[in-house]
This record gives sequence, structure tokens and C-alpha cells, in this order.
Amino acid sequence: TLTLFGCFAVHSGRVYGRCFERHRGEELLQFLYWLLPQLPTDKTLHFVLDNLATHKRRDVQEFIASFGGRVQLHFTPTHSSWLNQIELWFGLLQQRVLKRGSFSGRRDLQDKVMSFIDYYNAREAHPYRWTYTGQPRAV
Repeated sequence: TLTLFGCFAVHSGRVYGRCFERHRGEELLQFLYWLLPQLPTDKTLHFVLDNLATHKRRDVQEFIASFGGRVQLHFTPTHSSWLNQIELWFGLLQQRVLKRGSFSGRRDLQDKVMSFIDYYNAREAHPYRWTYTGQPRAV
């Protein structure tokens, strides 16, 4: 298996992602050290995360605090990851790359995931337009 840490920039639809062999706080910190220099320095950055323990580790919290409030973390309620727009993009990745995909190994899988990110950013990146009105759906 492979871990993909991803970030969806809601204003542009651009996806930032990096693959790792493990899914621990160390890898999340590596991702954040890589990601943050690529994002605007003159704006407050808001990250929507699920409630994994990886996201709440003390060293991660200390790293975020070192930005003096410029980086804000928001955690989705349990079973509400659909509120995080990166999950919509993960669905595209699943449909177009992973589902029925054939991979010769972890490196091949990583290359195909990263190639899809590059393709998506170059040709399809756009902000998602929410259309849900708050009304329950009848089945």
C-alpha cells in the first residue's frame, strides 16, 4: 500500500500531493514542510482534516503553532469526511487511476498517482461549486 497526503486549494482547484510508504505523524510533517512554502504567505491558511490521530499529534500541533495563527486546522465531525473537498478529488483518483488499475509495484503506483495529479492540475483543476441546498434527498 501507499499513503497519499493531499491538499485541495479551494480557490483554484489545484491539488498538492505527496506519497509516502507509511501514514504517521512524521510523514504528515514532511508533507507540511513541503506544502507550506508553496502556499501564499500573506493569507491565513485553513486546512480541513479528518480526525485521525496522525493529525492531532503534539509535534504536528507544535509545528502548526509555530506559524503564529497563520495556519488554522479544522477537523470534520466523525463520518463527515465528505465535507472536505479533497475527498471529491480522491473519488476522481479512485475512478480514473486506482479502480481496476494494474501496478507492477509501489513505485509504479506512486508514479501513476503523481502523473494524475500533474494531469489534473494542468487540464482540469477548478473550484468545486457546491449545489446542495440543505434539503433531505428523497429516495
